[in-house]
Amino acid sequence: MVESKSSQRLLWIVLGLALFIRLIVLILNGWTALPSTGGDEFWYLVNGQGLFSSEPTGFALGYPYAANNLGVAPLYLIFNGAIQTIFGFLPALGAIRFTQIIMSVMVCYFAYDLGRLLTHDVRVGFVAGLAMAISIVWIIEPLNIMTETLYITLTSAGIWCYCRWIVNQLETSHWSIAVIIGILLGLATLTRAVGILFPIGVVGHVILVAGRPYWKKGLQIACVILVSYGLVISTWTVYNLARYERFIIVSNQFFPTLWRGATEEDGSPSENDALLGDQTAQEQSTEIITSDPTAYVALRTRELIGAYLQPHGTLAFDGESLKALAQDWVQSGFSIDSLQRMVTAESFVPKLLIYIWHYGALVGGLIGIWLTRHQWRISLVLIGFIAYTTLLHFILQALPRYIFPTYVFYIIFASVTVIAVWDLFMGQNKKEAT
Repeated sequence: MVESKSSQRLLWIVLGLALFIRLIVLILNGWTALPSTGGDEFWYLVNGQGLFSSEPTGFALGYPYAANNLGVAPLYLIFNGAIQTIFGFLPALGAIRFTQIIMSVMVCYFAYDLGRLLTHDVRVGFVAGLAMAISIVWIIEPLNIMTETLYITLTSAGIWCYCRWIVNQLETSHWSIAVIIGILLGLATLTRAVGILFPIGVVGHVILVAGRPYWKKGLQIACVILVSYGLVISTWTVYNLARYERFIIVSNQFFPTLWRGATEEDGSPSENDALLGDQTAQEQSTEIITSDPTAYVALRTRELIGAYLQPHGTLAFDGESLKALAQDWVQSGFSIDSLQRMVTAESFVPKLLIYIWHYGALVGGLIGIWLTRHQWRISLVLIGFIAYTTLLHFILQALPRYIFPTYVFYIIFASVTVIAVWDLFMGQNKKEAT
């Protein structure tokens, strides 16, 4: 697939638009706007700074840290801690957000090119890239000092490299590409531990795509991906063993997250400690699940559906919950007063647009998955990440932001649906004209 010069120019316009909008929002929001001192963002900043301290424990930004007892995947802490060390605290806030904006624009490109590779139709790529460029939630996400942007960028980059240079060109693929894919997926896992098993699916896909003619090449590529991936994620294990004589593989939060998904009573860290009492998260999770498996499955199903139905990003806006206002309108018998209260509520328009984009991506994406069933060599990779993330958060705690990374691929599949509907509409018009 060779892109025309006009297509390349249009792509640069889309990416330029994505960058321009994000920079304007950053300027309006404030380059160095301080996050809440009680939230996750400030926790990442404190522990990122602590990780670069010479002391294993102490205080950073006035809050305690324990670099020798970190339980989460470390890469985002390293990312923001390095920037804080170079620029200082306040300038680092702007530098982190600007860097994440560049990452967000890169994801727009990955969505574009994956859509093009999937369908051999550059229009699908442009719809996907443009949808990412102007989506409100994708515009504001890079301003958050959280793991989402880095994790999505690394995962999308790994999947893009795999689809572009392995799936499409397996017979001529060089082992160095497999190394890069392993590194990218390894870095993604070091950003969020939930990605730890996804490369196994990628390896299975390599062998499936290779088939009988190229099974040896496929096996070699699979081994290189796994080895390079394993070496990357082992760096955190080696570091902890060497410095703190502590064994950890990426994160030790599997059972705490499993426990939060098994109980409806979890809250703040201190409240969780009180709920656990003398038991560990593993012991109490096992007890809850084995005592009533049906109730556990029902709870996990409700929470996962809720995480899918609630768009990520609406909490960034002030005002009443749009979902609650819509429910009140329905319960009032669709009264004019309730409708007026809903449409005049604070942040109604941006929240409504987020809902439209969210459900458009979800419904259109599911249709697009069906429409691309014959392009399984690439579609199966994208579907695999969606399925993997969904299944993992059926077992573990599910929140809208945990499901959010899958929406890169839902948007790509929804773009397939948009072009299919457009072609159907235009074909119908031509038929009526004749």
